[in-house]
Amino acid sequence: KLPERPHELLAVSCANMNLEVALANGEREAAAARAFHELPAWRRALRRIVPALLLTLIIELFVAFIVSEYTDTFKKYTLLIAFQPVISALSGNVGLQTMATITQGLPLGLFHGRRMGQGMGHEMRAGVLVAGLLSFMLAAIAFLWYSPMAPGHSWGGSLAFGMAIFFAQFCSSISASVTASFAPLLFNRCDWNPAEWGGPFETAFQDVVGSSVMLAGSAAILAQFGDYVEDCPGGDVKECVMLCQAGASYDEKCLQHCLDLALRGLC
Repeated sequence: KLPERPHELLAVSCANMNLEVALANGEREAAAARAFHELPAWRRALRRIVPALLLTLIIELFVAFIVSEYTDTFKKYTLLIAFQPVISALSGNVGLQTMATITQGLPLGLFHGRRMGQGMGHEMRAGVLVAGLLSFMLAAIAFLWYSPMAPGHSWGGSLAFGMAIFFAQFCSSISASVTASFAPLLFNRCDWNPAEWGGPFETAFQDVVGSSVMLAGSAAILAQFGDYVEDCPGGDVKECVMLCQAGASYDEKCLQHCLDLALRGLC
């Protein structure tokens, strides 16, 4: 029996259109996947390496540079090194799950590159909740692992370490949700393969944002509230510079140290 009311007819018509779009998209995706599967191994390898993975390599080298700039923080808080791969792995999985949801929904018409705001908003709501839960759990583990009962550690320092890990995990997970929801929608809008380009794009940018925020934010929190707070030599910038005087000249490394302390608000 056909529906008699106008709004029922409209609903049926829209449902049929969505089904036709989903079938057409599914057939196109299936044809592309079959064509890629039948390519020789060397062509499949080149398709994966150039240019997506090369772009990832370049971006990850920038991450390595960022990490190398925070060696002093790692020396004082060696446990921070242990949490870096944990934060990166958890954030990466948040991004992969978000991307898988959108990539699966694209052929069905649930998401579309022309409606990026709608698609990103849908996944970001869940991403914020996941980020908060993961960050709270990891911060509690960090607090207990750092342990205020350990020699040289205080309750305030342990709390600061937990706060630093919470901040790092939350920001990294949020950045993963944003890039993982944005990338497949963007590539769908540009008629590029989201499955081929989305993964390298999300991983690279999530590492850049995650590592930068984690190290910069953690260093700032621990420098202000951690157990190894660094004092300003002489009490202020002027006295710090005066202590760098060596005869008629000044020690360049000492001056740079005073400048770094001033930029961090410690001097």
